[in-house]
Amino acid sequence: MMPNSQKINSLIEAQFHYFESGKPEEAAAIVGLLMEDLYNVGRYSELWNILKRTIDEVHDLNPVFYLYRARTQGALGRPDEANEELKLLWYLVDDDPELQAAILMDIGTSFRRMGDSSKSHEIIKDYQEAYEIYDEKLIPTQEEYRELFRENQASCLLGEGTIYHYFLEQPAEAMQKYNQALQIYGEVQSADGAGVVTKQIGEILANKRFREFYDPVAALGHFRAALEIFQKSDYENRVLETLYQMARLQRDDPEESLRLFRDCFRIANKLGLLREEAVARRHIADVEFLLFQQEVALQGPPSRDSEAWHSLSRITQSLEDAAGVLTLFKFDAWSRRALTNCYSSLGEIHKWLGDNEKALADFRSALEVSNEDIFRNRLRGDVKRRLRMLLEVVQLLYRMNQDSEVENLVAAHAADFQQLELPHPTRGGVDQLIALLKTEG
Repeated sequence: MMPNSQKINSLIEAQFHYFESGKPEEAAAIVGLLMEDLYNVGRYSELWNILKRTIDEVHDLNPVFYLYRARTQGALGRPDEANEELKLLWYLVDDDPELQAAILMDIGTSFRRMGDSSKSHEIIKDYQEAYEIYDEKLIPTQEEYRELFRENQASCLLGEGTIYHYFLEQPAEAMQKYNQALQIYGEVQSADGAGVVTKQIGEILANKRFREFYDPVAALGHFRAALEIFQKSDYENRVLETLYQMARLQRDDPEESLRLFRDCFRIANKLGLLREEAVARRHIADVEFLLFQQEVALQGPPSRDSEAWHSLSRITQSLEDAAGVLTLFKFDAWSRRALTNCYSSLGEIHKWLGDNEKALADFRSALEVSNEDIFRNRLRGDVKRRLRMLLEVVQLLYRMNQDSEVENLVAAHAADFQQLELPHPTRGGVDQLIALLKTEG
C-alpha cells in the first residue's frame, strides 16, 4: 500500500503531541507506525529528527528503530556512519534471521554509497545470503507474508544488480538480475519495486560506456514509465531520482534539461535534502553556462554591466554555494564526484574568462578531490574524471609556461594513463586528450 501524505502528517502530529505531553512510550509506538512510510517518501530529514528524539527519550526500543536510523544516515549522505551502525546491529539481532537479512542488504547499500568497490563480491554474497534467508522463510508462512518475503527477495536481486551495474560495470549481469527482480515485483504487484527496476534499466540504456545496450530513446521511455509509477504513488524521492536521470540524458536539449534539473532542485528543497539540492544546483549552473555561451556565440560578448554578464556572476556563485555544501559529505562517493565537478565547472568558467590563475586553482581543487582515498578502487569513470582534471591542470601549466611541474604530475598518475590506454600529454596534444575524455563522458 502506498504511503498517504495525510496519514503521515497525522502520525507526525500524534507523535509530537505524545512527546510534548510527557508520554514518550506512546510517542514511540506512533513512530513505529510512521518511520517506514516517512522513509519511503524520502522525508529523511524529518525522520532523522523524529528518530533522534525517540532514541534519546525511550529505552529498550525494537532494533528496527536503529535500522531506520542507519538507513536514514545513509540516505542523508553519511554512509560511513550508517555502515558502522549496521555492522553493530547485525550482531545484536543474531536471533532474528529476517532482520539480519534486511541488515545485510543495507550494509551492501552503504558500501555502494561509500564507493567501496573492493567489496563487490562480498556484497553480492551478502545479498545472496539474504535471499536464501527469505527463501527458507517462505514455506511455513501465510500468504500475506509469503508475498512480503518474495518482495524482499526481489530487493536482494535488485541490490545484486546495482553492484554489477555500478561497481563491476557488467551490464549484462546487471540486466539479468534486474529482470529477475522485475518479474517478482510483478508477481507480488509491487508498483514501487517495478518502478525502481525500470529506472535502473533505463540507466543502463542511457550509459554510453555500455555500448551493446546504449539506446537513449529506450532509456527515456523507461524513465518516463518509472516516473509515472512514482508520481502516482507520491514517492517524491523516487520522482527526484528519475527526473535527475532524465535531465542528464537530455543534455543535448539544454532548455528541457534545465527545466528538469530545476524540478529536481524544487523537490530536493521541499524534502530538505541538502546534498541533492546542491547536486541539482551544480547541474543548473552548468546548463545555464552552456546557454550563456550559446547566446554569446550568436549575439557577441555582453557588456560588463549587462544582465547577461550579471547572470554569469550568479552562475559562479551558485557553483561555489553547491561546493560549500558538498564539502560536508566526506565519505559519500556521489557527493565527492559532484564536488569534483563543481570545481571543474568553476575552472571552465574562469578559463573562458581568460583568468588562468583562478582556473588553475579550481582544477587543482578538482584534482585533489578526485585523488581522495574514496576513489582508491579505480572505477573507470572515476579514473577518467581524475585524468581529465589532471589534463586541465597540465593544459593551463603549459599555457602559463610552467612546464617544470608537468612531468611530476603526469608521473604520479601514470597508472591512470595505463588503465585508459592513453598516451602521456605533450604541449601539442593535451587539448586533444581533454576533448577525447569530454566526448566519452
